[in-house]
Amino acid sequence: MGSFSSPLVVATLSLAEELGRAAGLDSKQIESVIGPIFARTSENFLKKGSASAFSGPISRGNIATLQKHLRELKKLPEARAAYLALGRAAIKRLPVKNRKQLEALFRKG
Repeated sequence: MGSFSSPLVVATLSLAEELGRAAGLDSKQIESVIGPIFARTSENFLKKGSASAFSGPISRGNIATLQKHLRELKKLPEARAAYLALGRAAIKRLPVKNRKQLEALFRKG
């Protein structure tokens, strides 16, 4: 449990930094984007639990956005693999719309 709560969260944030750099952002810009999102997410998780803290295109079942993410992530295979693995876990465990479509998309990869 501890590994998922700290070092693997940090590894995920490290991948987010890499994505920011690939998008042309500098360190300060990356921090200004990740900082508020991460702070709010961790606050919501601690106050409300995982189901209530879960947000974003997977929770909304936004297939078009997720398809775009997966296309763009082909440029960063390690980040894409993590995205798929975490997405599959989210679809299985958390409240999502369009579950069947999401399962198909993330199974296909």
